[in-house]
Amino acid sequence: NVVEEYIDKNDFDSVKKIISELDGLTMIELLNNIDQEYRLKIIPYVDLLKIGSYINRLNDEVLNELESYKGILDFVELINWLPVDEAVDLIQRLNPRLANQILKTLSAGKAREIVNLLKYPPESVGGVMTTRIPVFRRDLRVENVINDYVKKSSLNLYDRHYYVYVVDENNKLIGYVDVKSLLLIDRSKTIGEVVSKPRVTINPDRDREEA
Repeated sequence: NVVEEYIDKNDFDSVKKIISELDGLTMIELLNNIDQEYRLKIIPYVDLLKIGSYINRLNDEVLNELESYKGILDFVELINWLPVDEAVDLIQRLNPRLANQILKTLSAGKAREIVNLLKYPPESVGGVMTTRIPVFRRDLRVENVINDYVKKSSLNLYDRHYYVYVVDENNKLIGYVDVKSLLLIDRSKTIGEVVSKPRVTINPDRDREEA
């Protein structure tokens, strides 16, 4: 392993250069497989955001080491960057004390999003849900929905999605509209008039494998 060779030579400039050039997935594989004595010497050079998309692939031992060597602000930055469902997965794996500190440091809105999902077991449907999706009341005009949707999308307020969801006055799901079709719909109609009914629904407490 080239990284180990440079560490043995105390050539940490080369170690830092190699680490900076690795893609996130390769970095995850390196951290999971390299001997601990070497891993602890490269952790200071690991950028959490760079490995963020794959961080839940880290084994527990490595994640615990990252908790010890990285500051709380590094984790707060990562939690803010991750989609909320992945952020929840990570929070549930962290030391409870650190997780609590992170939640206290996050903005009130972000912390509320995460806490709302933390009430579900990790292997449940609720445990992998995201609340950052486009949801609109059925009595809104399509034109207003489009304007609001475009505005919020430009502000990155949604996680990856394919549908706009429509609810009634009690926030109960009544249907959805394909995002690609949204711009083609008659803008004078209400969004509730043009929805497709849900094909399948499932309780958030059910197991994700069932879903």
